[in-house]
Amino acid sequence: PIVTHAYGIDAKEQGVGAKRHCRIKGLADVDEEITYWQEGYGFAYKSSPFSVIDDINASWWLTPLNDKLTRINLELSYQVKTGTFNYIYHALLLRKKLEAIFPHTLRALSEKLIKQKLIRPLRLQTLSDSAKATH
Repeated sequence: PIVTHAYGIDAKEQGVGAKRHCRIKGLADVDEEITYWQEGYGFAYKSSPFSVIDDINASWWLTPLNDKLTRINLELSYQVKTGTFNYIYHALLLRKKLEAIFPHTLRALSEKLIKQKLIRPLRLQTLSDSAKATH
Protein backbone atom coordinates (compact mmCIF):
# COMPACT_ATOMS: atom_id res chain seq x y z
CA PRO A 1 0.00 0.00 0.00
CA ILE A 2 1.15 3.49 -0.84
CA VAL A 3 -0.52 6.88 -1.09
CA THR A 4 -1.37 7.30 -4.77
CA HIS A 5 -3.36 10.54 -4.56
CA ALA A 6 -3.48 13.27 -1.93
CA TYR A 7 -4.89 16.77 -1.89
CA GLY A 8 -5.71 19.44 0.66
CA ILE A 9 -9.33 19.67 1.74
CA ASP A 10 -9.10 23.12 3.30
CA ALA A 11 -7.15 26.33 2.73
CA LYS A 12 -4.54 25.60 5.40
CA GLU A 13 -1.46 23.91 3.89
CA GLN A 14 0.52 23.05 7.03
CA GLY A 15 0.41 23.28 10.80
CA VAL A 16 -2.21 22.21 13.31
CA GLY A 17 -5.62 21.93 11.67
CA ALA A 18 -4.39 21.37 8.10
CA LYS A 19 -6.37 18.59 6.39
CA ARG A 20 -5.88 16.40 3.34
CA HIS A 21 -7.61 13.51 1.61
CA CYS A 22 -5.48 10.47 0.69
CA ARG A 23 -6.07 7.43 -1.45
CA ILE A 24 -4.02 4.51 -0.13
CA LYS A 25 -3.73 1.99 -2.95
CA GLY A 26 -5.29 -1.34 -2.07
CA LEU A 27 -6.44 -0.16 1.34
CA ALA A 28 -8.71 2.87 1.72
CA ASP A 29 -9.49 6.52 1.14
CA VAL A 30 -8.93 8.55 4.31
CA ASP A 31 -8.97 12.12 5.55
CA GLU A 32 -6.07 13.25 7.74
CA GLU A 33 -5.81 16.24 10.07
CA ILE A 34 -2.61 17.59 11.65
CA THR A 35 -2.97 17.55 15.45
CA TYR A 36 0.57 18.61 16.44
CA TRP A 37 3.23 20.49 14.48
CA GLN A 38 6.79 21.33 15.44
CA GLU A 39 8.47 23.08 12.50
CA GLY A 40 11.67 21.35 11.44
CA TYR A 41 11.19 18.40 13.81
CA GLY A 42 7.95 16.62 13.09
CA PHE A 43 4.21 16.41 13.24
CA ALA A 44 1.34 14.17 14.32
CA TYR A 45 -2.01 13.59 12.68
CA LYS A 46 -5.23 11.67 13.07
CA SER A 47 -6.90 9.77 10.26
CA SER A 48 -10.53 9.02 9.57
CA PRO A 49 -11.59 5.45 10.43
CA PHE A 50 -11.68 2.82 7.70
CA SER A 51 -12.34 -0.87 7.37
CA VAL A 52 -12.18 -2.42 10.85
CA ILE A 53 -9.93 0.19 12.49
CA ASP A 54 -10.71 3.37 14.36
CA ASP A 55 -8.91 6.01 16.46
CA ILE A 56 -5.99 6.18 14.01
CA ASN A 57 -3.02 8.37 14.94
CA ALA A 58 0.38 8.70 13.30
CA SER A 59 3.49 10.83 13.69
CA TRP A 60 6.75 11.61 11.89
CA TRP A 61 9.78 12.89 13.83
CA LEU A 62 13.31 13.80 12.77
CA THR A 63 16.19 12.92 15.09
CA PRO A 64 19.58 14.34 14.04
CA LEU A 65 22.28 11.70 14.59
CA ASN A 66 25.23 13.83 13.47
CA ASP A 67 26.02 16.50 10.86
CA LYS A 68 25.23 14.15 7.96
CA LEU A 69 22.63 11.70 9.27
CA THR A 70 19.07 12.15 10.47
CA ARG A 71 16.73 9.37 11.58
CA ILE A 72 13.07 9.52 10.57
CA ASN A 73 10.82 8.01 13.23
CA LEU A 74 7.33 6.95 12.16
CA GLU A 75 4.64 5.82 14.58
CA LEU A 76 1.16 4.47 13.92
CA SER A 77 -1.46 3.58 16.51
CA TYR A 78 -5.05 2.50 16.04
CA GLN A 79 -7.89 0.58 17.66
CA VAL A 80 -9.50 -2.48 16.07
CA LYS A 81 -13.29 -2.12 16.15
CA THR A 82 -15.05 -4.59 18.44
CA GLY A 83 -16.20 -7.87 16.93
CA THR A 84 -14.83 -11.33 16.25
CA PHE A 85 -14.77 -10.84 12.46
CA ASN A 86 -12.91 -7.54 12.86
CA TYR A 87 -10.20 -9.11 15.04
CA ILE A 88 -9.76 -12.05 12.65
CA TYR A 89 -9.66 -9.81 9.56
CA HIS A 90 -7.11 -7.56 11.25
CA ALA A 91 -4.91 -10.47 12.36
CA LEU A 92 -4.96 -12.31 9.01
CA LEU A 93 -4.85 -9.50 6.46
CA LEU A 94 -5.07 -5.87 7.50
CA ARG A 95 -2.12 -5.80 9.90
CA LYS A 96 0.23 -7.03 7.16
CA LYS A 97 -1.03 -4.34 4.78
CA LEU A 98 -0.53 -1.64 7.41
CA GLU A 99 2.99 -2.87 8.21
CA ALA A 100 3.86 -2.65 4.50
CA ILE A 101 3.04 1.07 4.39
CA PHE A 102 6.17 2.21 6.23
CA PRO A 103 8.88 0.74 3.98
CA HIS A 104 7.02 1.99 0.88
CA THR A 105 6.58 5.44 2.40
CA LEU A 106 10.23 5.72 3.43
CA ARG A 107 11.43 4.62 -0.01
CA ALA A 108 9.16 7.14 -1.74
CA LEU A 109 10.37 9.91 0.57
CA SER A 110 14.00 8.93 0.01
CA GLU A 111 13.56 8.87 -3.78
CA LYS A 112 11.95 12.31 -3.73
CA LEU A 113 14.72 13.80 -1.59
CA ILE A 114 17.44 12.21 -3.74
CA LYS A 115 15.75 13.44 -6.94
CA GLN A 116 15.65 16.97 -5.52
CA LYS A 117 19.32 16.55 -4.52
CA LEU A 118 18.49 17.24 -0.88
CA ILE A 119 20.20 14.03 0.24
CA ARG A 120 22.62 11.52 -1.21
CA PRO A 121 21.60 7.89 -1.69
CA LEU A 122 21.97 5.69 1.40
CA ARG A 123 20.68 2.24 2.18
CA LEU A 124 17.37 2.44 4.00
CA GLN A 125 17.27 0.38 7.17
CA THR A 126 13.87 -0.75 8.35
CA LEU A 127 12.95 -2.28 11.70
CA SER A 128 12.87 -5.72 10.06
CA ASP A 129 16.43 -5.14 8.77
CA SER A 130 17.53 -4.19 12.29
CA ALA A 131 15.91 -7.31 13.73
CA LYS A 132 17.66 -9.54 11.16
CA ALA A 133 21.01 -7.96 11.96
CA THR A 134 20.65 -8.80 15.66
CA HIS A 135 19.74 -12.48 15.14
